[in-house]
Amino acid sequence: MKKQCFTVAALLVPMLSLAALRMDVGRSDFSDWTGASKVKKGAAEIRRGDTISYTYENMNRRYSGMMRPFFGDAADWYDYAGISFDLYLDKASSADVSVTFRTDPVDHSELNPASTAQVLVHGEGWQRVYLPWDLFDLNIGQQGNTLQAVKSLEITAESAKNKKLKIRHVELVKGERVALESAVRGRAAKAGGTVQYEFEIGNTTDEVQGVNLLVEKTGWESMMVSLDASSFELAPGEVKKVAVEVAIPASLPAGAREQQIIKAIPNGLGAAAETLTFFTAVEVPTPNIVFTAEGWQQVKDKVAHVDWAADELAKLEKKVSGWKVPEGAPVRKFENRNEYQPIFTKGDGDRVYECGVAYQLTGKTEYAEKIAKLFRRLISEEDGYPVTLHGGSGSF
Repeated sequence: MKKQCFTVAALLVPMLSLAALRMDVGRSDFSDWTGASKVKKGAAEIRRGDTISYTYENMNRRYSGMMRPFFGDAADWYDYAGISFDLYLDKASSADVSVTFRTDPVDHSELNPASTAQVLVHGEGWQRVYLPWDLFDLNIGQQGNTLQAVKSLEITAESAKNKKLKIRHVELVKGERVALESAVRGRAAKAGGTVQYEFEIGNTTDEVQGVNLLVEKTGWESMMVSLDASSFELAPGEVKKVAVEVAIPASLPAGAREQQIIKAIPNGLGAAAETLTFFTAVEVPTPNIVFTAEGWQQVKDKVAHVDWAADELAKLEKKVSGWKVPEGAPVRKFENRNEYQPIFTKGDGDRVYECGVAYQLTGKTEYAEKIAKLFRRLISEEDGYPVTLHGGSGSF
C-alpha cells in the first residue's frame, strides 16, 4: 500500500463580501418582520410561544428549471447550507425552538409547502443555533427546487422559565463555521499524469479562526494528494484559495477513479468540520461511448465488404445531410415562453447521434460541425441550458 503524503498551499485572495458567505433574512433590525418587538441593538424580543415571521416580497426573480412560470415572488436559498441565529435565555433553562420555511403558494403542487426543524436549546445568555437543511422535514428529492422558491420564514420559541426571549442575527449561511466551494470537482488525466484543482475556503463567523486542512484516507488510495501549508488563520468573512494537485500512478488502468476528500477543521472543532470531495479518473481513450476505436473499425470493415451495411450508411448520410440544425426554442422572452418547453426535442437528439455515427464512419467534418453547432447553442450562457435548465426531453 502506498503512503499518502500531502502539503497545502493557501493563497490570500481579495476578500469577498460577507454577503457571499452569509445573508440576512430580512433586515437586521427586524423592521420588516412580523411579531418582533422591542428591538434594541439588533436583538428583538419574542414572547414564549409566539411566532415571528418574515415574508419575501417584490423579488421579481426568474425561476430556472422549475415546473412553473419563470417569474415569481420568492427567494433563492439554494447556495446556502442552512439557517443560523442567536437566541437569548435570561434564566438558565431549555427552549423548544421551531423553525419553518414555506414555499411560494404557486409551487405547492410541485414542492414541499412547509419544511420544519425542531430543536431543544439549553443554556443561559446568548446561544448560537445552526440548522442545516438535513434537519428539516424536507423531501430530499425536492430539496433543490424547494430552496429555490422560499416565500417566508417563521421562528417560534417556548421556554418554561423564560416568559420572554430575544433573537438576533437571523442569517442564511454557507457553513456553520467555514464554507468550502470549488467550481470544478472532477478531472481526468492519463496514467502517470497529474490534475490540478482549486477551491475557496471562507470564514462564516465574526471571529478569527485557525483552520487545519487534511485529506481523509480509506487506506487503499493509489493517487497522491499534494497541497501546501496545512494550517492558516481566517479573519471574519475572509476567503482564501487553496490549490490541490493529484498525481496518478502510471500503473493504474484506464477508467480507474478515486475520491479525494478534503476536510477543513475550524478552530479545533472537529464536530464543525466541513468537507469537499474531488473525483479524479484515469483518462479513457476516445471514442468510448458507443464503441472504442477498434469497435468502430470493425463497423467500417463491414461497410467496406458487406452490401447491406454500405446501403445503410448511404441512407444515414442522406438523412443527416438533409438535416438543418435547429436554432432551438426562443427563450430570450421568458414571459412569452411555455415554461415546460425544452430548448431542443428528442428528435434533435436523435439527429445528433446519427451525425456522430456518420462522422465516425466517414470522417466528413460537415457532420461534426452540425453536432458542434447544436451543442454550442445548448450550452449558451445567454439563453441555453445554464439559464433555462430545460435542455431537451429524453436525449439531453
